[in-house]
Amino acid sequence: MTINIQKETEKKLTELYSIDVFKQEVQEYKSYYFQKFLPYIKDHEDDVLEQFNKMFHLFIDSQIFQGYYIATEILTNEETKIENEFFLNDDGYMIEGIISIFTQAVGENLFEIIRTEVTGEFTQWAIREFENIRPTIRQIMYDATIYGAKQRFIEEKKLRNIINTVSEVEGYFSSPTQIQYVLPDVYIENMVFTSTEVWEIYRSSTYPNESSIGEINIIEIPLAQAEYRMVVTLSNELSDFEKQIFVTRLVEIILKKGKITKESLTVSIVFASEFYQYQF
Repeated sequence: MTINIQKETEKKLTELYSIDVFKQEVQEYKSYYFQKFLPYIKDHEDDVLEQFNKMFHLFIDSQIFQGYYIATEILTNEETKIENEFFLNDDGYMIEGIISIFTQAVGENLFEIIRTEVTGEFTQWAIREFENIRPTIRQIMYDATIYGAKQRFIEEKKLRNIINTVSEVEGYFSSPTQIQYVLPDVYIENMVFTSTEVWEIYRSSTYPNESSIGEINIIEIPLAQAEYRMVVTLSNELSDFEKQIFVTRLVEIILKKGKITKESLTVSIVFASEFYQYQF
């Protein structure tokens, strides 16, 4: 049966936006990305900032719609058939997989294809008002598109009645076989899983540079009452805002897991101008 993808996307996203949990998630998502624009816009007049705020929200919403729309096209196209095995991945690997699928399906003209009319208008206005803002718009456009696509893939997973098996082994953040998104565009991946855990920090694959931007070491100190030390090394590629929210979110995740209490955890943060990985 042929579906009207435009109407289907409008219907499904209207349903999603009526759910309080999703609305809150989108609000937090927008807040995170709005912060990335502050260095460009903070010194401008109130009327310009008001216009930016209005256009920013429309920009993000339009790219979420675009991502959901393109994902629906991919999932309903027999030539790009996505097997059930793909949906057995955890959310982190699924996001990375969606990025790969988009790259293959859309090709080298990706940015031209995913850019909406609203985004085009926003970009043209913003580059006249704010110096050097175009690369940030371009990156966030891609990220928001993948976020919208993720919603469609989550829906597809439900439609196929696919349920992930619960891992028998859990680390301080997640299973060592999964990747964990800490921020919308930053994830961690386990490297060492013993009494000490080591997790590498990476940007989402929507970024051109796939090298590590940091490392997390969690060490258990065997005392009468166990104590834990978490050392977070972060590249200065991350902004001060990203560093702060990343560490805050890490602590939230680790405490929510319940293996470590707030009183037993010590956190040290190291900032590095460059971050290297060595293989011997």
